[in-house]
Amino acid sequence: MDEFLHFHFRFLSAGKTHNSWLQLTHQPAFKSWSGYAFENLALRHSLSIKKAMGIHGVITNEYSWTKKKNAHTSGAQIDFIIDRANNCINLFELKFLDAEYEMTEREAASLRKSIHVFREHTDTKKNIFVTMLTVFGAAKNPHYLGIVTNQLTVKYLFL
Repeated sequence: MDEFLHFHFRFLSAGKTHNSWLQLTHQPAFKSWSGYAFENLALRHSLSIKKAMGIHGVITNEYSWTKKKNAHTSGAQIDFIIDRANNCINLFELKFLDAEYEMTEREAASLRKSIHVFREHTDTKKNIFVTMLTVFGAAKNPHYLGIVTNQLTVKYLFL
């Protein structure tokens, strides 16, 4: 589960790469690893996230959630969930980018679909709040404002 070891075995061990660091960071495999590592980082720092949100005193369960697509239903993936004992759920959308994130209409629609699939398959009646966790923040455009309740940046993981 250690992100550095995963990186080492994926990219560096046994001479797997002879590319420069700059070339490596532009490869799709590296971008995929970065997103995976960011998700794990968030899961491991859930207490810091809860403190930043002012909910660290609430009993919670933290997890990620996936529903595979089949003939009867759409699939969905939720990066990180804080399921709270106070009848609320925070569904996190995590974005690891080297700049401010700007949500598109398509991404907002996909997020709405994921929320719908989550509600449908978990049968939850809890209030759902969408929270963005990014490295450099998210632009508050109409797509973002129509779905996201609050936002955190990576700095809150290390408080």
